[in-house]
Amino acid sequence: MKIFNIIDSLGSGGAERFVVDLGNELSLNPNYSITIVTILDDKIPINSHYLHEISDRVNYICLRATKGLSCKALYKVFSLIRKAKPDVVHAHCGLLQLLLPILFFRGIHFVHTLHNVAEKQIIFPFLKRPFRYLYQKYVTPVTISRVCDLSYQEFYGLKNSRCIYNGRSLMQTSCNFTHVKEEIDSYKVNANTIVFLHVARFGEAKNQKMLVDAFERLALTSANFVLLIIGARHEKASYYGKINSSRIRILGEKNNVVDYLACSDFFVLTSLWEGLPISLLEAMAVGCVPVCTPAGGIPDIVKHGYNGFLANGFGCEEFYHLLCSVVGIDNYEQIKRNAKDFFAQNLTMKICAKKYVSVYENV
Repeated sequence: MKIFNIIDSLGSGGAERFVVDLGNELSLNPNYSITIVTILDDKIPINSHYLHEISDRVNYICLRATKGLSCKALYKVFSLIRKAKPDVVHAHCGLLQLLLPILFFRGIHFVHTLHNVAEKQIIFPFLKRPFRYLYQKYVTPVTISRVCDLSYQEFYGLKNSRCIYNGRSLMQTSCNFTHVKEEIDSYKVNANTIVFLHVARFGEAKNQKMLVDAFERLALTSANFVLLIIGARHEKASYYGKINSSRIRILGEKNNVVDYLACSDFFVLTSLWEGLPISLLEAMAVGCVPVCTPAGGIPDIVKHGYNGFLANGFGCEEFYHLLCSVVGIDNYEQIKRNAKDFFAQNLTMKICAKKYVSVYENV
């Protein structure tokens, strides 16, 4: 079976991380020919963050378009699929970019993973009706959490989606682990300092201003902690330059996030909306206990007080009180073990890929 996975780029994001892991896992099956196709030019560094992690067993094609929704990009996608004739085209980009192939090539099966709630996946409101028609007739929709699945059903008025939770390949720390541990130790006040880690690229959905506000408020207490923020900087994140507390440090973008997760105590995420964050799965895999807002699919896998902690809402007040309670817990090691066990039993890429294989073969 020839399977194409298409995405805008392999920049530093959850969907991009997922596509590489899924492709690598599927390529272990000798009956599958796996190709990852990116639309945007991978010569630009921000479009190739995960490029080096693609397995040698996976074919890779970059269309090198300058814009994902340009006429030239749409034609390149159409021409590639017309020439290659894959059995399955699995889209992780916008559905609009596959519109022409879907309409013209009826012998190819199209699968579309919605990596967020349905209403956030659509760029222009007038596309809702044609997209509904495509999902109803020609495209198999896959959602990644219970909330995403409900949003698809409510937004499009359809109940034909498959819900498959994201997975993550098993991870190892890098050769820089010792250096990272020394770096993080240098930020601590003493050996008992609690290390919180936030991993996300800047964006409205991640609610980073509230994150900073809550931790600056926590810094006014006697809590012994440090907050480390990993992710691409953005000119709109002006509040990053106004942080008053020395306990909050901006580390920028990193290629070895697993090292930082393995050296931290808690993973914090303050999102307003989500699909199912890959960074959350990575944190649980190494036992970095999650402390999160109840966005998207997060409550599906984070069980408060068992394998992590959830705020009661999305405001600074709720998150600050959650942080205060987390700082003083006495069963941390058990919760850490529970997080690792939950990942191993439910969220590995091996488990996830088997479910996608079922979708491919059924369509």
